[in-house]
Amino acid sequence: MKIIKLRIITVFLFVFLEFIIISFRLFQVQIVNNNFFLKKVSAQSKMVKKHQDLRGNIFDRNMRLLATSINVETCYLETRKAKGKIDVKLFSKCINIPTNEIISKINQDKNVVLIKRKLLPNEVLNIKSKNFPGIFFQREQLRYYPENSMANHVIGFVGTDNTGLSGVEHLFNDFLTGKSKKYTITKDGKGREIVFNDSVKLDEEVRSVKLTIDGRIQHIVERELKKAYASNSPRNITSIIQNPMTGEILAMASYPSFNPNGKIDVKMLKNPSISDAYEPGSVFKIVPAAAALERYPNIVNEKFFCENGSYKLAKNITINDHEKYGVLSFEQMLAYSSNIGFAKLADRIGKNDLWQFARAFGFGMSTGIELTGEINGKLMP
Repeated sequence: MKIIKLRIITVFLFVFLEFIIISFRLFQVQIVNNNFFLKKVSAQSKMVKKHQDLRGNIFDRNMRLLATSINVETCYLETRKAKGKIDVKLFSKCINIPTNEIISKINQDKNVVLIKRKLLPNEVLNIKSKNFPGIFFQREQLRYYPENSMANHVIGFVGTDNTGLSGVEHLFNDFLTGKSKKYTITKDGKGREIVFNDSVKLDEEVRSVKLTIDGRIQHIVERELKKAYASNSPRNITSIIQNPMTGEILAMASYPSFNPNGKIDVKMLKNPSISDAYEPGSVFKIVPAAAALERYPNIVNEKFFCENGSYKLAKNITINDHEKYGVLSFEQMLAYSSNIGFAKLADRIGKNDLWQFARAFGFGMSTGIELTGEINGKLMP
């Protein structure tokens, strides 16, 4: 009997001791180290993800869409999970990549390899429906230009990281990029996202830029430039249409051009409208005209002999008019755009005053248009 009693007491002590140990451990986990283990559980079941707003839209003055962004997916492959398990032929057919290229990627000495960028939603759904092992997707943005090459030098384009590299895309890059938001998701034991009814809903804050460009005028200008280029075969051809009352640019085009939706030839990226220097031609007549009106208020009553269309200014310099004009008034010189009349007027004003007035009109300075690559022009002192 004593032996049996002793055994019962021994078993009871062991059970009691285990209960004490378990209770102490529970107290340690739930009370003493509660925060530590809560953080550990949270880290295993929660994940912080980033969400980038869609890049902003670009419109013409009539809200015609010129540039926008859509969400697409990039496909990646985990080599260890896919090797020997994935149906390469079926996957190749679904993603439209040659079988040998898929095999080459699987055999790379990397854990994760890039398979293909910019997959559209219907392509992603088709691939996901096949449950290929080791395949996962990551969302990114695709920049799309609905009007293709229209106003391409003005709008510019973005790189593979969705950063503006030229034109308005570059100038307003920070504004168009928008905000990056962080949010937390819940994962299951296999690391998959658990979707609840009250899952985080992220509101897109799409910012937009409205240009002074008029798409209708821009289209006409580009069409006519192509015709002129075909007829004359110049190195390039360019045109700018402005509102003379406000200075707003209604159209700016150059040819040859490029389509930002496709492969871009680097040689086509330069915008000749702002990066090349041009002689002003008859537009410059406004400078001596303004100088003459400022210096000689009675100039409007004077007459100028325009040499019947040909004027020898110096030994090797002869100026011609397109018509054989004789005597013209100041107003007639402007109306008929007489080269000889304005050459005589500029000589009377003097080169120093003429330079000052040209400078006051902005010759030799940048316009402030802010597009990438604008040059100041040349105005020799």
